[in-house]
Amino acid sequence: MSTHLNNYITVEGLCQWLKVLPTPNMILIQFSADWCGPCKSIQSLCHKQLMDLPDNVHTIKIDIDKHMDLYMFLKKKKMLKGIPSLLVWYPCEDRDMDVWYIPSDSVLSSNLTDVNSFFVRCKEKAKQLC
Repeated sequence: MSTHLNNYITVEGLCQWLKVLPTPNMILIQFSADWCGPCKSIQSLCHKQLMDLPDNVHTIKIDIDKHMDLYMFLKKKKMLKGIPSLLVWYPCEDRDMDVWYIPSDSVLSSNLTDVNSFFVRCKEKAKQLC
């Protein structure tokens, strides 16, 4: 397992996201904003957990103030309700592109237990996919 920061992907909007989704890796998106108190409260836990993820998990951090279109699209589809939100998509060869936006797993709160459990599930799934 290497330092996971090498697996960060830059996505600046919905169009770029649609190009990233078909990869053979898990894709984890962290939605946050600099001004968000709950986002700050889970920041160190998220950083620690992201560093510990296997190489087959790629991470995208989205500041909703800079890249609002993907956030608003997912919010409109009721895939998230606010920030902080962590969503993960598992690789899927036959993904139904009519409902591509439905994540495989998510945590939509700043509850530390929920966030930690989310990362445990992500790690378990990533190990299964290796």
